[in-house]
Amino acid sequence: MREGNPVVHALDGTTEEGEGEDVKVKKFKAWCTGNTGAPTVDSGMRLLWATGWMPRASRLKSAACLVEGMGLDWRLGREWFKETLVDYDESINEMMWQNAGMVGVDPFYRGMKWEEGEGGGGEGGRRYEMGELRWSKELKEYAEMEPDPSWVNNAQSRRDELKRRGVYRAAKKVVNSGVRVAWPGLEHPGKEDGEVWGIGRTPVEELDFEIKP
Repeated sequence: MREGNPVVHALDGTTEEGEGEDVKVKKFKAWCTGNTGAPTVDSGMRLLWATGWMPRASRLKSAACLVEGMGLDWRLGREWFKETLVDYDESINEMMWQNAGMVGVDPFYRGMKWEEGEGGGGEGGRRYEMGELRWSKELKEYAEMEPDPSWVNNAQSRRDELKRRGVYRAAKKVVNSGVRVAWPGLEHPGKEDGEVWGIGRTPVEELDFEIKP
């Protein structure tokens, strides 16, 4: 985690397969500009662009939208928050985005219904939801386009698919069992201090979450 790598590599790769780069770019930049079609996510993301800040609840829903809803790599969100947050903290940002990607030490907000709600960020967020914001040249067209309705309409089916594949069950196992790391005085052959040794009492090398394709 300290080096920006997944804690639980077995769960990395819950994103959509078979999509072209142009589709992924369109999704990601629509998310960045608060143009996903989900009011609570969009107002929070526009508040972030305008002020460099957003409430915790908006951050969690926006992260769930990117990874579970739009099927994009959690690392994209990590880097966007790094560039835009005025209260950016490397350790917190890394940990929370790994959790959003269900590869971290505590993916507690898996399955969050990010598409629900009328707007995030309180009055500040709603003020920017329909207001005029100044976008960079590379983002302007994505802020002005019509969002794809399927991004919101398919939210539940996307969660159902992750559930079918066993991703949520595996993430729950991580939360319940906890992550064990090598530490001074503990015998963990082949692991340096601070490296992840296993989930609960099971070594990383022996983990089998039975994730389905």
